[in-house]
Amino acid sequence: MAVAPDTTGSTPVTTGATSASVDITAAATGSWVYLWCAISTASTTQAGVPSNGSWTTLQSTQTTAGTSGACFALYRRQKQAGDTTFSFSWTNNAKGVFNWASYTGLDGVTPDEGSAITQNDSTSRSAVPSPSGTPTAANRWALAFFGVRTTTTANKVIDWTPDAATTERADVNNSAAGSSAWMGTEIADTNGAVTQASHSYTATHNVSGTPTSESHDGSAIVFLIPASSANVTGAGAAVTAAGGIGTPSGSANVTGAGAAVSVAGGSGTPSGAANVTGVGAAVTVAAGTGTPSGAAAVAGSGAAVSAAGGAGTVSGAAGVTGTGAQITAASGIGTPSGGARVTGAGAAVSAAGGTGSPSGAANAVGIGAAVTITAGIGSLSAGQNLTGTGSAVAAGAGAGSLSAGASILGTGAVISVDCGIGVPAGGNAAASITGTGAAVSVLAGIGMPAGGVGGTPLDARCAVAFQARALVIQQAAMSFNAGQPVQGGLITMASDPWTSMYPDTL
Repeated sequence: MAVAPDTTGSTPVTTGATSASVDITAAATGSWVYLWCAISTASTTQAGVPSNGSWTTLQSTQTTAGTSGACFALYRRQKQAGDTTFSFSWTNNAKGVFNWASYTGLDGVTPDEGSAITQNDSTSRSAVPSPSGTPTAANRWALAFFGVRTTTTANKVIDWTPDAATTERADVNNSAAGSSAWMGTEIADTNGAVTQASHSYTATHNVSGTPTSESHDGSAIVFLIPASSANVTGAGAAVTAAGGIGTPSGSANVTGAGAAVSVAGGSGTPSGAANVTGVGAAVTVAAGTGTPSGAAAVAGSGAAVSAAGGAGTVSGAAGVTGTGAQITAASGIGTPSGGARVTGAGAAVSAAGGTGSPSGAANAVGIGAAVTITAGIGSLSAGQNLTGTGSAVAAGAGAGSLSAGASILGTGAVISVDCGIGVPAGGNAAASITGTGAAVSVLAGIGMPAGGVGGTPLDARCAVAFQARALVIQQAAMSFNAGQPVQGGLITMASDPWTSMYPDTL
């Protein structure tokens, strides 16, 4: 987002007072508001500049003790949702002007640099120079403020001619006051970036278009810092936040039709050189985190990182790429870490109240490849892979995890658990689930290659044995619990793991 003027407002103080109400309702939420105060002093010096604890005082100056003149101050505040009026108070009765201008597209933490202020209480002049300042980069805007005091009735309707290098944003006086002193103020900016060199601007105060000399004036300067070099480009590309943060930082980009970073009560921020690109590519969060970091990318049609009350975060150099590739989490974790990737049509890591995380260099690749969990664990660890059409690790209130170097490969290869365990483990550290429809499935029981099976892969025939055992035991248990003596089937992984099925009596 580029720097842009937002709106302006003012509060002329036309009777002697010790406070003034400043209304910034019109400023855009999130914009930075710069408030310029110019109040007169009568026969005594103003004992202290106006103050309000909700605003940052960037600069202030006042007439030398014993001399009637003026007091000038520059304040800053980021407009918050619900901000309306603020009361500024001071010590001695005074009249004057509170004049403000707001800007969008500034850095969210450090919106400016190099502020300076100066005051003149001796030289009669009409041309008022600002202090000089040098920005630290060549993308800063210069913003200048001017004020003058007069006690001459013929000169009280003061207006200004801005420096030719600036654009006037606000020109306000309190000429409606019935008696002196009267104040006139000016706010102007360069309407674009200035060079990284010393800059000073001069505005001229006039009466009916004619320059008029006065001997009490003040001025200030500040350089506006744009938001990071990130870009939001393309049809519908957006960064949106409700009560949170949705900000590309560094050199990150949000590009393409509908590409978005959106947040409700949380954070959804590509950082570093991360990108959100492509049709519908998104990082979305509800009260959680969905943040590509480092050089991570969210790319391709519908590629997404989404989280509800949890975390769905691509870290390191990880990527979420391809049609519909997703990391989703509800009150849990679905996070590829290290060099992990989620790629391919429909490749997904999803978790509800649990964990579904490829870690290390693990991959979830291929059409429909998935790690899914409901209140349990379905995690690839170390260098494991989850590949192929429909390959899955799924768990319901239990565990379905590959450990060490195990793999789930092939069409429909599955580890699934409901209130139980389906884990290649023990002596099967290197065990694999391979082949069409190969499965380890458990319902309230155990389906685990273990013991002497070693590195034996689990293929379709083994899957049939495990599934049959689980089904027979389930049916036998139901009959037994009903008081009926039955015979159940017991399947073991023996010397012939494909056909070993031994009867057993419950």
